[in-house]
Amino acid sequence: MHHTPGPEGEPGTAGFGGLATCGSVWACPVCSAKISARRSKDLEQLINWNADRGARSHC
Repeated sequence: MHHTPGPEGEPGTAGFGGLATCGSVWACPVCSAKISARRSKDLEQLINWNADRGARSHC
């Protein structure tokens, strides 16, 4: 477990590190949330890259 103090008067953050994960997007709610968040960021980067090239959405 690790703790990062916040600025004066603000709460910090705490979390766990070095834990094993199953990596199943279908069977594990914890891993599914992490994988979905990562895929969402990847997709956003791809959409932005495509828009920067001048592409338009057809929706």
